[in-house]
Amino acid sequence: MMEDAVMSIKSAIGESKASGEDIAVVGLDFRKAFDTVEHHHIISELLSLGFPEIFVQAIHNVLTDSESVIDVDGYPRVQLKRRVKQGDPLSPTLFLVAVSPLQKMLDESLRGLTVGGCRATNVFFADDGTVLLGGDNIWAEWKVMLKV
Repeated sequence: MMEDAVMSIKSAIGESKASGEDIAVVGLDFRKAFDTVEHHHIISELLSLGFPEIFVQAIHNVLTDSESVIDVDGYPRVQLKRRVKQGDPLSPTLFLVAVSPLQKMLDESLRGLTVGGCRATNVFFADDGTVLLGGDNIWAEWKVMLKV
């Protein structure tokens, strides 16, 4: 998985160098990524991506059955309405579901680079994102990316 993302980026850079194309590779860092994802957004995206209702309900149950407990003189538990659990093997995938609208907007807005005959504008793994910019006017691509 992570190796695939790195290899895609390396391939894009290699192919662009070989063709003499100007490129820019931009890393995205999502501050407190797993803490900021709203549960309802994940559910909405799963439905819009066409996942079966029974699967979406199972993910909903996993997300909504989460509680945060700080034992201070008997204060009640707090149900989490936002965040995916750090360390949960499902969390990186759920974060990718949450950012899928961003990936789609980048795909629709940028020219990107050609990798193995396919166009690539972005590569994400868990909460790490890379945007690939290329073309005759790389600064125009940069401005488009900043608007997205």
